[in-house]
Amino acid sequence: MDEKITKFYYPKQSMYFGRNKTDAFFPLIDANIDFFGIAQKSVEWLEENQLKDVFHWDLFISQYKIRNDWENLGWRGEYWGKMMRGACLIYSYSKSQDLYRVLTEAVYGLLETQDALGRISTYPVEEEFTGWDMWCRKYVALGMEYYLEICQDDELRVRIKDSISRHLDYIISKIGRKEEGKKHVTDTSHLFDGLNSSSILEPFVLWYNITKEDRYLDFAEYLIEESCKNVGNAFRIAYENEKMVCEYPVTKAYELMSNFEGLIEYYRVTQKAEHLETVQNFVQRLLTEEITIIGSAACRHEYFNHSVVSQADSKVREMQETCVTVTWMKLCYQLLCLTGDVKYANELEKSFFNAYLGSMNSENNTCNKGLPFDSYSPLINGTRGIETGGYQEMQNNTYYGCCACIGAAGLGLYHKYYLMQQKNGFTWNLYSDAEIATETPGGQEVCFSLSGNYPYGLKVKMNVQMQEEENFAMAFRIPDWSEETYVTINGEPVKYTICAGYLTIKRNWKNDTIELSFDSRVKVHMVEDLKYMKVGPIILARDARLNVDVTSKLKITESDSIVQDIIQSHPKIKANVMYSIATVDGVSDVIDYASAGKTWKEDSKMSVKIN
Repeated sequence: MDEKITKFYYPKQSMYFGRNKTDAFFPLIDANIDFFGIAQKSVEWLEENQLKDVFHWDLFISQYKIRNDWENLGWRGEYWGKMMRGACLIYSYSKSQDLYRVLTEAVYGLLETQDALGRISTYPVEEEFTGWDMWCRKYVALGMEYYLEICQDDELRVRIKDSISRHLDYIISKIGRKEEGKKHVTDTSHLFDGLNSSSILEPFVLWYNITKEDRYLDFAEYLIEESCKNVGNAFRIAYENEKMVCEYPVTKAYELMSNFEGLIEYYRVTQKAEHLETVQNFVQRLLTEEITIIGSAACRHEYFNHSVVSQADSKVREMQETCVTVTWMKLCYQLLCLTGDVKYANELEKSFFNAYLGSMNSENNTCNKGLPFDSYSPLINGTRGIETGGYQEMQNNTYYGCCACIGAAGLGLYHKYYLMQQKNGFTWNLYSDAEIATETPGGQEVCFSLSGNYPYGLKVKMNVQMQEEENFAMAFRIPDWSEETYVTINGEPVKYTICAGYLTIKRNWKNDTIELSFDSRVKVHMVEDLKYMKVGPIILARDARLNVDVTSKLKITESDSIVQDIIQSHPKIKANVMYSIATVDGVSDVIDYASAGKTWKEDSKMSVKIN
């Protein structure tokens, strides 16, 4: 066994155990990462405005005590686990002990709701396995599994493990093949032919990784065989790869992608090539058929509908659900780890800096219930905050929504794919301002510091500091949008060849400075009938606060699809970046998509369309 990859081993009782056998890239292990700029601001904002909010944790826990989801076949039971997963990912970056204490109390609170049968459910026994019950039980298991990865108390770990086993064992005792006298998984929900219920595949495989108990893997195999079988197995359709995703029997975007997340984990255990091919077929079709210019999908409410075309429809009101955005990011992250393919890093960047940051209620608007995340992302002549996705009312006039709960996971992944380890060194996928202390392949401490305000600034300066000289490789992602890229090391130009989207430099490193200058031109792009502007990975938008009619055509002076006459200026409103574009009629200001529409009202009506 190559000693260089031993640091990628996870503990045997980790849900990530065994990934060294399948994965190409790995998140940093035992590293200290400090982001600056928008990434750090977003973490601080989210911790203070959501994740440390004891009131809502208690509210979510109370749903397992009153168990009234059956009254409207609701999904209140998803909130705790969905938010716990994201909160644990955030904690793995911030190491906030205040956050850890809040999460620990939330775990204790949930454990107290487990009944004598082992159930943790918001549905009573007599109404169980209907509506969204299985979906909610999925998130109970996922939330506790993710907390186990950060848990610092051995006694609590034992209690959680016992609780999860009882929780999942009860499901196994009731759900399965009809010839065994059990209820079929696709009969546990009246929606989407049970595809929402089938997505419990993921926590079952993760629990097998931790326990190595065959019954959990056996149940996972059953789920794979029966996934959406009533109308055609979704995995089989993806493997055969003859249908567009919008032609699948069930096209509900969030739930469909969630099943493929589980299949990825099953592949890691079994290493059957068919399963990886199935996921890659599905995701590649999403890339070419469904993913929009801002890195989301589903432009007919929450359903896949050939979004690369339908995104240009200005009549669509509810589109690009935040749950879809975050689940797409999680899929891309998993495949980046597995394959090392740069296209997934490109997609993560696009989604994060456009659709994801745009969905954050960073200005604490009280519109649309004032939740921390918006539910839908408009593109053309739209406003934010039009409706709360996954809205459910709870006791004492309280409420919450699904997108508000899933949001933290999108930000929590950021530090995991920013800089990654591989067998012979490091892979840089992003370049935002940061300081990182970690270990080299040889085991000595190395410190990286990056500046340049990437991606709003596109000249990056990276310093490397080590005590002793060491030879290892560093791979630098050259973004697919950067047609002109210049690289220097210690002031000397680097002549390079890009291989599979990365520039890999293997040399003796010690105290060195790398500078990367990416293409900073504002470019005009056309997708179907949608003409828009982009600089780096940032989609540019007009906003009514800039005294413009966002519904009018923007007649720009352009040549070879590159805007020649621009004036980069200081924002007149709060924005990450702003450009003054010279037009036939004068000058028009545009800002980054994520900053547009942030009053959630008509006064910041927004549009990316310029034709």
